[in-house]
Amino acid sequence: MRLSDLYEHGEYERDADFETLGQSDSAYRGTLAYCDSIFHLKRADKNPNVNCLISTPELVAVANNTEGLVACDDPRQRFFQLHRLLIKNQLLEPEMEYGIGDNCNIHPTACISKRARIGDNVDIGAHVVVHDHVDIGSYTFIDSGVRIGVEGLLYWTASNGDRFHVRHQGGVRVGQHCALLSNTVIVRSVHRGLLTTIGHNCVIGIAANIGHEAQLGCNVIVSNHCVVARAARIENYSHIGTSSVIREYVNIGNHAQVKPGSIVVDNVAAGHAVSGNYAVSHGSHLREYLQTKKQCKVDLY
Repeated sequence: MRLSDLYEHGEYERDADFETLGQSDSAYRGTLAYCDSIFHLKRADKNPNVNCLISTPELVAVANNTEGLVACDDPRQRFFQLHRLLIKNQLLEPEMEYGIGDNCNIHPTACISKRARIGDNVDIGAHVVVHDHVDIGSYTFIDSGVRIGVEGLLYWTASNGDRFHVRHQGGVRVGQHCALLSNTVIVRSVHRGLLTTIGHNCVIGIAANIGHEAQLGCNVIVSNHCVVARAARIENYSHIGTSSVIREYVNIGNHAQVKPGSIVVDNVAAGHAVSGNYAVSHGSHLREYLQTKKQCKVDLY
């Protein structure tokens, strides 16, 4: 596909080919991304996988490395209009091998797409649904009611105020030796350039929700009833406590701990523990709690 085949001559400033749509951090070569902030534009302009950009005239002017450029007043709307057109023509689907491996134990009520890949020795429980473009590693356990590869919450707003849901056309990759406990939901990515990913040896608790493009490293524990929002990154050996919420694009470092019930809106450094709403250093919360408790005892007397 080429920009000049899709946009008027006055819109594109530099013409180029692209293979897929994606975000500024796309891992897929030949990506066309949209940017509506200087942060995303700089990240895309440094990413060798992004060779075309849609952005505002002001931001396009500072893109030095990107081969193809389109300037418009509402890049988000124009991008998702193109996204809808390419979906209609089946031009955005991920490329992966399909099939079910050896020695799998799949409950008869489970619904497995013919366009998914299941590794060897996978156990799949009752009423599990595995949608298109899901890749599940060997020796993984999927408990009853799990949904993998579902649509997620993403929309764009037209100039007249109408809102349109954005269909997801990416996929999900689950590593080996994982456990997805009952009623977990994993949302597939919007684009094929960065699949929603669960690394090896992860445990995802009961009724947890993993958003599109979330990236979980290896040996991560996400406890029951947690929400990990879109494009959040949880690195190796981290632990997310029960009923916690991880905001979109937040990075949780290696061996970090998020205590139960926390709402995390900022990055958490490797090895650190946070708690609360909004989550800050767990030690700070403990000191505040103990001080409050001490004051309450004094007030009683």
